[in-house]
Amino acid sequence: CGGYLHNHDGWHGSMRDLYREARRRGVRTTLDPQFPLFPMQPPWISGLEDVLPYIDLLFVDETEAQRITGDDDIDTAARTLRDAGAEMVIVKQGADGSTIYLPDGQHHQDAILMGELVDTIGAGDTFDAAVIYGWLRGWPWSRCLLLGSIAAGFTVTGIGGTQRMPDLQTVLRELEQRSGEGT
Repeated sequence: CGGYLHNHDGWHGSMRDLYREARRRGVRTTLDPQFPLFPMQPPWISGLEDVLPYIDLLFVDETEAQRITGDDDIDTAARTLRDAGAEMVIVKQGADGSTIYLPDGQHHQDAILMGELVDTIGAGDTFDAAVIYGWLRGWPWSRCLLLGSIAAGFTVTGIGGTQRMPDLQTVLRELEQRSGEGT
């Protein structure tokens, strides 16, 4: 689910119940809460606290991590989100890449720019989709984050998030070149 915090009406009810049922059925769950579309003072965790225990993989950018938790330090914010129930947390750090926080450690992936930076709209969503693609295939997290960085790196070279969004084969070819591994 993307944009969970956008709509206050979805909090603490049917969406939480949906995630709880998905967890009960063994379905992998992800959430990219983004931010409230109405005035709300940080921390924003009150909008998420009852859904986080049902989230396998939480995606946030640095600012969201800080505003959700009230923690300025990204490592502390990620730990707070994990302590609140999310099994794994990925913090998207823009030009600084991304870091996944796992139960047994963390892994950082540098950002990859596949051309001139034009517009960052859609880069986070593209990153999320690519990481989920790898995760569902059972890839190591280092490979998932590399794929996400490559896909987002293409996206930011065009206007509006979709103009330069690559197809899957293009991203996988670049992954092959950068990792030297088969898919």
